Amino acid sequence: MFARQNRVYRIGYRLLYAAVDMCPDRLRVAAGFTYANAYMFHGSVRTAASAMGYTHRVSVVDIAANGAAARAGVLARDVFMKIDG
Repeated sequence: MFARQNRVYRIGYRLLYAAVDMCPDRLRVAAGFTYANAYMFHGSVRTAASAMGYTHRVSVVDIAANGAAARAGVLARDVFMKIDG
């Protein structure tokens, strides 16, 4: 599931990033990362995700090259402990 999501995100992010100069009033800045937490999974898959270390906190799964997250130093497997505070 993550492999497909990350592939689409990496390709899509590159396209959006390349298009900013063409239509800056139509595009917004993307953070440039994919994430997951235990609540994104359902049923027995949630149990497996919890066993793999996913909790209620947001875990970074992958980073898009040249994205805001990469420039800020966010790495795959980082866990956000707090947001906006």
